Amino acid sequence: MKKTMVRLALLASMLAALHAHAALITFDELATNRDGTSISDGYQGFDWSNWGVTNTTAGGYGPGTVSALNVSYNRFGNSASFGAASGFTVSSLYATAAWNDGSQVTFTGWANGSVVDTRTVSPSATAPTLYVLDWSGLDTFTVEVAGGTHHEGDNYVGDGPFVAIDNLTVNEALAPVPEPQTCALMLTGLVAVGLATRRRRAA
Repeated sequence: MKKTMVRLALLASMLAALHAHAALITFDELATNRDGTSISDGYQGFDWSNWGVTNTTAGGYGPGTVSALNVSYNRFGNSASFGAASGFTVSSLYATAAWNDGSQVTFTGWANGSVVDTRTVSPSATAPTLYVLDWSGLDTFTVEVAGGTHHEGDNYVGDGPFVAIDNLTVNEALAPVPEPQTCALMLTGLVAVGLATRRRRAA
């Protein structure tokens, strides 16, 4: 009986591992420049809209760097989003206002066109702030920035509703329909547990 329970526990942990994987998105491996470039669809398994990456040291982009070299940001000061057809969790992220003190940054998690959760924060313009969200079951995550007054400083040569995002931690679920290899592995595990239980009962 104990061996059967152990097998079941191992199978459960195996299935859990198959259905989700955590990822720390640092944006550091992306090719970019001081002017910034657009993040392409498919990066880290997501579709990206109006999301850029830069390695500039100007404004809050430099102070917003958690892991060198790059940070992401909302291009042109407009709303930015990323999403995936399969459900995912946004665990946490670091945010820094790029140019303005007192900016209002709104994070919103969506599923099937409905708001799952939303939060408005006012990050510093001089240092990154960690925001823990732990929002699950999302298919889209949006970032919007509004308001604030220009931060006075030698490097703050611009202004506008921009936010630097770095070290985004997500937990992405696999697609609802498993691949054939996944199905075969699950079936093998279930058959093995069934056979072991049957032999024990027969004995």
